[in-house]
Amino acid sequence: MSTQPLQTIPTGPLDRLPAAARMIEAVKAVYREGRRELDVRSEPEDVAADRDRVAAMEEVLKRALRDREERLYAQNLLAELRLHQERWLGKWLADNVNHSGGGDRRSSTRGGTAARDLPDGISKNQSSAFQRLAAMPDAAFDRYLSDARDARKEITTAGALKFSIGQPTKSPSAPRRAVRHSLIGSVSSALRRIRAEHPRFGTVFVDPPWKAGTDGDDGGGADQHLTLSVEELARLPVSEVAAEDSHLHLLVPDEFLFDCPPLLSAWGFTYRGVFVWTTPETMPGSFWRVAHVCMVLGVRGSRSFSDRSIQSWAELRTRQHRAEVVRSLLRQVSPGPYLDLFGRRAGAGWVCGGSDLVLARFATSGEEQRV
Repeated sequence: MSTQPLQTIPTGPLDRLPAAARMIEAVKAVYREGRRELDVRSEPEDVAADRDRVAAMEEVLKRALRDREERLYAQNLLAELRLHQERWLGKWLADNVNHSGGGDRRSSTRGGTAARDLPDGISKNQSSAFQRLAAMPDAAFDRYLSDARDARKEITTAGALKFSIGQPTKSPSAPRRAVRHSLIGSVSSALRRIRAEHPRFGTVFVDPPWKAGTDGDDGGGADQHLTLSVEELARLPVSEVAAEDSHLHLLVPDEFLFDCPPLLSAWGFTYRGVFVWTTPETMPGSFWRVAHVCMVLGVRGSRSFSDRSIQSWAELRTRQHRAEVVRSLLRQVSPGPYLDLFGRRAGAGWVCGGSDLVLARFATSGEEQRV
């Protein structure tokens, strides 16, 4: 088990700080190291010390980065790490600190948490806040992080606690809403983690769980709370992981073809065409028996295909190996590095985001479903 403290960002005179790009890379390294350390820490004093160091780094960044977008991105990355540390501490405190007596756990005079019972470096007020933060359902916590990023707001402990107060009370449909919020938040969080751990990608392949039909139509039996609407897909921070010159390939059912140009635009890409995969299976419908899958191309910057001789259609013989076939084609025409956003099996030269998604739990059945 590592007992070394987290690395710190230089805190000397501002004119001696690294350039903005180097500072952001340092923040990414701190984030990665902090998440790894949190998995192996066992002593609350160590986590509290890590948390205090991260909070100090946030203050340095406020002065060091002049560009608002760069400052907000780096500061929120550290804030997310700090909130994970505070949730860890809250869970530990709830399990290990004596709260008997029924009093306010911030008070040492009414039978609540006494200061002497708390680990070094944690105040009574912090103990209360951290435990409230730890009590937030994972879905609500992920949703807060996702909403704050999408709105370009600072991530804070107070903001998370305020968000938790506004959550709807439990109802028959609440578990399904929580699963959907968890899915949206998990995809966004996966993209943020990927951004922190990898360089930007030259190719992004997206095969999303489209939400077909309406609320009264289950789209042919699909689990609608495990799917994403066009509006929800547009909220995903895809542009943050794509390089300035990059390609995006989006698998899409026919009914969503006209939604693709604005969706690509929301992700920072421009529509450039369609590739058609023909399939041996046919899908039922009121008109044509559909025997194809469309893959829409979006381009960011000015990068053209590496191989311009490939035609805009091919036969996809089996769905079982679809990912391998598609990836092979994309490597022929589009630049690396390569990201399969919803993929769950890594391949040569490919990073997958699907392996980071949460397990969605149905309160109605008590069974776990893989997103």
